[in-house]
Amino acid sequence: MLNPDVYVEESLPLDSIRSPKILVRESQASSARDNTVRELAASMRQHGLLHPIIVRPIEEGFEIVAGNRRFEACRLLRWKYIPAKIRELSEKDAFEIQLVENIQRMTLNPIDEARAFKKYTREFGWGGESDLSRIISKSEQFVSNRIQLLRLPKDIIDEISQNKLKVSHAQEIINLEENEQKIINDAIISESL
Repeated sequence: MLNPDVYVEESLPLDSIRSPKILVRESQASSARDNTVRELAASMRQHGLLHPIIVRPIEEGFEIVAGNRRFEACRLLRWKYIPAKIRELSEKDAFEIQLVENIQRMTLNPIDEARAFKKYTREFGWGGESDLSRIISKSEQFVSNRIQLLRLPKDIIDEISQNKLKVSHAQEIINLEENEQKIINDAIISESL
């Protein structure tokens, strides 16, 4: 387990920082993301950056571990430097921090969570769902149920992402045949069940 108190904090030039190779959140539409970055930039213009980003050293400078939207807002504001906590982290540790931060801030929709959980268990394997559940302070069943959502047809997955279909409804139809899933899904949405 990493010691969260071991880091160096300094102001880094924006051009020395790269976006993360592995992203926890993949599905947010670019227009929605642009809006949240603009809103954050407006807040930062008025109040400043309240929390430094977290980066890790890489060969070409630094890679963002947590704070990608804050970084983008700084670029939008044309800041030259950004306050950052620099930590030595492995790929796995960086992904875990990214995942935990997004879960704590509740910025992931259920499908983003499912994809991130699956990516974690696929990329970092050993320990899988039980290890991940401990790291994010959720039950193994929660992790497993989220990953199971990815078995649904793409159109149903999209409706979960857009909050048109509740996760509890989706869980009920996972083990049905695909045509039954679609019929029940359409009924749930059209009748606002």
